[in-house]
Amino acid sequence: CANSYERNIINLMHITAVMGETVVLHCNGTLITEHIDTGWRKDRNLLFNYSPVINQTVINYTSSRMQVDPGNPRKLQISDVHLSDAGLYSCFPLNVHWRLTVEESEIQPLKERPFLIVFSITVACIAVGLLFLVLCLHGKWKKNSGDQTETTYELVKVFNGSIHQSETTW
Repeated sequence: CANSYERNIINLMHITAVMGETVVLHCNGTLITEHIDTGWRKDRNLLFNYSPVINQTVINYTSSRMQVDPGNPRKLQISDVHLSDAGLYSCFPLNVHWRLTVEESEIQPLKERPFLIVFSITVACIAVGLLFLVLCLHGKWKKNSGDQTETTYELVKVFNGSIHQSETTW
């Protein structure tokens, strides 16, 4: 839910990032004068302030993964975004605001699921092996059976002491 402060913001942009991504916020706009402080806030707490009049920079990042480009203090970069980076960001004097939402990744890194990888490879190898076995047995059966549609077998039967010959066509 947005608080009353956030509801009164005119220039609010919503940004969604996945954990581990890099987020770059640009405080774009036209300043009347370049002799005015430029800064960044997160949830109303000062992160960065550059004062060109006294040539002083104040840095109060909430994370070592945050950085403002010294050559362009209107650019805030957050590397390897964490859930704790979510919040309301603003730049001044342009009064631009961003609501950053951070989501957990749906795909786990490979190092966190070795069992699934081993299991998948094992199942694939078994499937290929069974397919190979079936093809070999089928080939052997075809080779041994030949074309029996025209083959005639003589069956010898002994019945009541006499020999009977019969022909069977398959």
